[in-house]
Amino acid sequence: MKNKNAGFSLIELVVVIAVMVIVVGIGATWIGNISGYRARECAGKVASSLNGAKVKSLSKQKNTGDAYWELKKGSDGKYYVSTYYPEYSGGGFTLVEETAKVGRTSNLKVTYTDADGDHEVDSMNTLKLCYDRSTGALYEGSSGSVDKTKNISAISVSNGARSYKIEIVAKTGKVIGRY
Repeated sequence: MKNKNAGFSLIELVVVIAVMVIVVGIGATWIGNISGYRARECAGKVASSLNGAKVKSLSKQKNTGDAYWELKKGSDGKYYVSTYYPEYSGGGFTLVEETAKVGRTSNLKVTYTDADGDHEVDSMNTLKLCYDRSTGALYEGSSGSVDKTKNISAISVSNGARSYKIEIVAKTGKVIGRY
């Protein structure tokens, strides 16, 4: 009678390790694609909200004024966009605020470029812009403190190795997304 050896051979072990390496490689690729998707989604929402603020500012409604736009990082580490615009109701103007979450993960990094260089948007440094109602031009600043000498030229959203750039033509307010 012959004894059977119940162990694994070296070839079987090498095949199992090779299969595991392939599965881990595919998983890592999917994780990279998901994280790149979050950055692309955030860039798309930022560009869309910029265009929405411009439309609000240039709308033909009577008794409206400039539209103000703000990108900020919340205490939860996620990014939010707020649009402010005056609206005439009843006997006077009220400032309407619309806020939306644009970044669903806290590992995104958003920076903007202006005449002074690159700046990161974080909880202490928000990006505030103003669309001029008469021209559609885009300036840095908020209600009462618009700096018409500082024009923003780009907003970048990155997550690790992936980066998406939103170019801005400040004189016309045109937004050109590359994502």
